[in-house]
Amino acid sequence: MLRINTVGAGAVEYLLRGSGCAAHRGPEQGAEQGTDGPGYYAAAVEHGEPEGRWFGSGIVALGLPFAAGEAVVAEDVRAVFGQLRRPESSEEDPVYLGNRPRKYRAVEERVERAIRREAGVPAEERVEEIRRAAEADTRRSVAYYDWTFSAPKSVSVFYAALLAAGADGEAAAVRAAHDRAVETAVSFADERVAVTRTGRHSGPRSRAGMGTFERGQGTTWTLWGHSTNREDEPQLHTHGALLNRTATADGRITALDGASFRGLKQAVDAVYQQALEQLVTAAVGVAWRERPDGHAREIAGVDQALMDAASTRTGQVDARIAALVEEFRSRTGRAPSAAAMHRIARMAVLDTRAPKSADAGPQALRRWARAHSRELQGALSDAAEAAAQGQPVRGERAEPVDRRSCWGRRWSGSRAGTRCGTSGT
Repeated sequence: MLRINTVGAGAVEYLLRGSGCAAHRGPEQGAEQGTDGPGYYAAAVEHGEPEGRWFGSGIVALGLPFAAGEAVVAEDVRAVFGQLRRPESSEEDPVYLGNRPRKYRAVEERVERAIRREAGVPAEERVEEIRRAAEADTRRSVAYYDWTFSAPKSVSVFYAALLAAGADGEAAAVRAAHDRAVETAVSFADERVAVTRTGRHSGPRSRAGMGTFERGQGTTWTLWGHSTNREDEPQLHTHGALLNRTATADGRITALDGASFRGLKQAVDAVYQQALEQLVTAAVGVAWRERPDGHAREIAGVDQALMDAASTRTGQVDARIAALVEEFRSRTGRAPSAAAMHRIARMAVLDTRAPKSADAGPQALRRWARAHSRELQGALSDAAEAAAQGQPVRGERAEPVDRRSCWGRRWSGSRAGTRCGTSGT
């Protein structure tokens, strides 16, 4: 599944604190080891999450001193994604990537200012009207777009099952398949979202005429891999932070046309899902089934109840959405519109978002796997049986292979030193 959110200038700490990040450069190495210091980022890497890495074909065109695949450094991310500032410049004497980010007032501040301008004390209906207008004003300074690629829940549970069984090699192969699928999807997007627009694109025509679209010279990303959700449950996902800047052919640095993402989102998600399925199948030889809602495919044999046990965040968000919808109906006397539902859904996610635990990541994942070891062992056995009824493992053999005996023996702890489809003697 792919989700895209806009993120304003200054909001980079989640990227930095949620994933491994290389230590600061320079004399700060001896600075205090607080939650924002070098020790914090080193600890994140030690906990097992991969370092964030630069990605995209637009890095050179922006004149940034990085290369695709290079590990990120915290201060560089804060400068580029947090302030749209060149990392070699300082906060005291900044050199921006394109125009300086605009600052817009928050919704509550706009509501308070509008109420103060009213003659007398406005009625409750007028306050609600003011609030609706403020919420409808979606102007914000966008520093980057968070493209979050989440594996189907069965893949994350299967990954946890392999870890619980001690099959670290196969587990690493599943995670690598997810990483490669993300890179495939981001490369697909990179070729298509480097578009900017200039001039007026709505309202009355200006003297200069209507606005134009221009193709940029690639896009710039950082990719951050995570293995758990905020409840420390299995969830393989990657945050692809897409910088809201591209360079035109004549060297100008401008913002991306974020509105164009809407038409590409499903295509990018489809590229990710298809690549993931192919790569996971090639790595560990599973079979797949259609999900009842038709939105994705899951690994055959992974029980829905086990997936639900790893999805308590979904239940929390759904319950909060229902409560917010009821509040909206009580306050306005009508059902929320599609736009209002979008805002309610985002509010529900934020309202139920707990801070990640101190050991979020592989350590928390293994703890969850130990607590569900019996069910996970059964998932491996059931997935093996489902795969035996499907396609050959890794395309190596045309004849049927008894994957139940192989997976049940090898991935439940009785490591005979053989691989699937070969004799154990």
